[in-house]
Amino acid sequence: MDEVTMTIFLIGVLVMSGALLGEGFKKLKLPAVAGYIVAGLALGPSGANLIPPNYQEIFMIIAKIALGFIAFNVGTELFYKKLKKLGIEVFIISLFESIVPVILITLVLWPFIGLKIAFLLGVFASSTSPAPIASLMQQFKIKGRLIDTTLSITAIDDALGVIYFGIAMSLISSDSSSIGTAIINSGQEILMSVLVGGALGFVLGLCVDFFNRSKQDIDTKDSIFLSLTVVAVLMSVALGEAVQASPILLSLITGAVFTNMVKKDIFDRETKIVNQFQTPFMIVFFGLAGLTFEVESLNNLVIVTIVYIAARAAGKILGAYLGARAFSQPEEIQKNLGLALLPMGGVELGLSVIAATTLPTAEGAQVQALVVISSIIFTLFGSIFAKRAFENAKELSPKEIS
Repeated sequence: MDEVTMTIFLIGVLVMSGALLGEGFKKLKLPAVAGYIVAGLALGPSGANLIPPNYQEIFMIIAKIALGFIAFNVGTELFYKKLKKLGIEVFIISLFESIVPVILITLVLWPFIGLKIAFLLGVFASSTSPAPIASLMQQFKIKGRLIDTTLSITAIDDALGVIYFGIAMSLISSDSSSIGTAIINSGQEILMSVLVGGALGFVLGLCVDFFNRSKQDIDTKDSIFLSLTVVAVLMSVALGEAVQASPILLSLITGAVFTNMVKKDIFDRETKIVNQFQTPFMIVFFGLAGLTFEVESLNNLVIVTIVYIAARAAGKILGAYLGARAFSQPEEIQKNLGLALLPMGGVELGLSVIAATTLPTAEGAQVQALVVISSIIFTLFGSIFAKRAFENAKELSPKEIS
């Protein structure tokens, strides 16, 4: 088979394997995303090595599209009325739960790998991946204050993560006097994401509303809604790269503006059909984490990896608890928010690729490997702990509780 045919075949193998394992994990009342990652591990260099590295570039393109859908879906959860109900405290809690892991990891890893790289790894630990949370919400029909707070924080996390990353890369590439420039550049990136994403979301909302008023049947309308949403996500990802904005933030803003422009019944229908369409993209996205992981890259970083994982978990739980307690949040929020925020593997995976191309080859490969293995562990076990958190808060659908 030629390279194109082989690539298509291997994508099919990964999607099929991920779908089967995902369903198997569901039967065990575990997140389906865990099965997607295991499929990638099994097929990649750490397993049967059926998908060699030279075929993984096309998988990266699909993964970028999947990340666009993930960010768009998180954005659609940012209803204005819901955010207003949660209040300003959600933003302050986000600062607590993102900064504490950065500080803790920087301090504990400084003696091992130096201040600048320790700070960079701390930055990667600050974000919470929205994908496992969104998958859990869809799979277990989660509803309540904890899931609303968690989704809002994951959205804010992405913006904070981009700012932190800009500062960290500035420190690594130059002297500390450029911190101000790094902050300005990060601010410009966020501003472009807001402006372009806002425009796309506005146009999408107008188009969906226009076709919803037409006299076409429901199935035809649903097909149009799906087509419009796919176009909006693809344009968000592409324009994010083209205008030097963040594709993740841009997609998120597109979803947020769109969801505040349409009626609830339209939003519910659109969400249902998009969730069904995007599953193969999600399998490739999470499978890629397993495919790109190579055990050899961590030969000299076993202790650092263990310390990193422990420090991130402690930082997330402590930061979320302190933030929630400072604003006298309900007890179920104080006790469970940190666990719900443990999943990792969204924006930080994309940023680690950027870091790997900027740092010296060996150093960049190690940083990326550490972020990948941490993302795998936090997606697998973090998703389990997150599910337990929502269960503790009594937000799972009764029939889904194991």
